[in-house]
Amino acid sequence: MENPVARIRPLKSSDEPATKFGITKASLAELATANVKSALSPITLAIWVVLCSSFLQYMQWWPGANAPFYKYLSIVPICIAFIAPIIALADWVNRPYFEERTQTILHGPDMTSLYEYYNKSGNGFWLLEYGDTKVGFIAAERKGDTTHVTHLYVDEPFRKAHAQNDLLEYAIKEAFSTDGIVAVTGETSPFSAYIGKAYKTLGFFQASSGTKRVGIYRWKVGQTWRLSREEWESKK
Repeated sequence: MENPVARIRPLKSSDEPATKFGITKASLAELATANVKSALSPITLAIWVVLCSSFLQYMQWWPGANAPFYKYLSIVPICIAFIAPIIALADWVNRPYFEERTQTILHGPDMTSLYEYYNKSGNGFWLLEYGDTKVGFIAAERKGDTTHVTHLYVDEPFRKAHAQNDLLEYAIKEAFSTDGIVAVTGETSPFSAYIGKAYKTLGFFQASSGTKRVGIYRWKVGQTWRLSREEWESKK
């Protein structure tokens, strides 16, 4: 049995439905990441401990000092019950930004026909496949003398293998093979840290740390990255 082979290929028109779904999934996956970050924040954990402890103290449900260990198990469901409303509140605060952003992406000029839009000169959309499995994708659009990465996503199991680096490097090479392109730019957020690491690994510098704050903990989003042709060629 042959081992699966990884390859990067251009988008086909038949890939559109699955790819559009992938773009939507990528956007909403960031909401899940934001909710996890909210739940694991030291502030959230401190609030949870205080609320749970205060309630147990008020109800006088704390096991006695000499109580056997299994008695403490009786308070576990109570403590868990306090997690749900905290997570629900975080999701309620976080969700509007991500839903608005997803709608903006879905109504973008490229979503009418990804194949036609990125088949224009200077644009490109590529899929990374491992055997028959679609691992991720990257799209780039030419704007004047700059190529901007508009979409970049890799399924989580393949991120540790740095599949995002392979996609980004491929797009960079394609961009700088076009005359007149002087730089490649991209955008990240705290909810797609693996993409930011890929930009940094391939020599991009952070041109902006973000201008907008979102979510329950007011995270900065919209970090921009830039790689010039000179910097890229000097690293060859």
